[in-house]
Amino acid sequence: MLIEYIFFAAFLIYFIILQSIWAVSKYKKVRAELNQNTRGKLKFYRETIFASWVAVFLLFGMIMLTPLSSRDLGLNQIVLHSPKWLSYTVTAIMSIYSAYLIYQTIALRICAVNQRKVKLKLSDDVAAILPDSKNEKILYFFVALSAGFSEEILFRGYLMYALGEFFPGLHLWIILLITAGIFGIAHLYQGKSNIIATGFIGLVYGMIYLAVGSIIPVMVLHFLQDVSAVDFKTVRTTGNLAA
Repeated sequence: MLIEYIFFAAFLIYFIILQSIWAVSKYKKVRAELNQNTRGKLKFYRETIFASWVAVFLLFGMIMLTPLSSRDLGLNQIVLHSPKWLSYTVTAIMSIYSAYLIYQTIALRICAVNQRKVKLKLSDDVAAILPDSKNEKILYFFVALSAGFSEEILFRGYLMYALGEFFPGLHLWIILLITAGIFGIAHLYQGKSNIIATGFIGLVYGMIYLAVGSIIPVMVLHFLQDVSAVDFKTVRTTGNLAA
């Protein structure tokens, strides 16, 4: 249907072109405002949450207007695919890493409450958008929650489905690489140096999605990944993460 092609084109134009242009031309100004004005950061968080859910609501509107279903987006139960040993391995690694992120979040929260410093390596671009005050940390929690849901359903759920649907000749690995690349570009606001790192994370998330057959565990992992940084600025000193 025409509406499916229009939505797909709009998706690519926004995340590849408009988001990148905004990041390159505007982010220095945004960073300055975030560093100088506490209310500016809270506004930034609110706008981020709003933009995340608008995209999701538009996508669910697609489900009502087209043959697209929630199952196409990965919103279904976990099903381990063949080879089973690979699916079990990926599931085990994902579970261990999730446990580590939960531990890190709790440990850094304890350090923050007790005003203890931890050696952390953090780029200025990323540090600029992380919370400082209590109010910022509360709202940042919802930023992480929104990103975990919206980015996974958009990039791993919808984009992987759409590429396979519109370009059936594409190999699965090519689809994974394309979605990972677009995911990295969409995070250009975190700095050019982070495109590759974020793209690699997107590639891993895509592989996990394929291994478990559901986007839901990846949403949880993505949320844990983001929310684990809630106290980074509060406890950070210059250097590498302390052993």
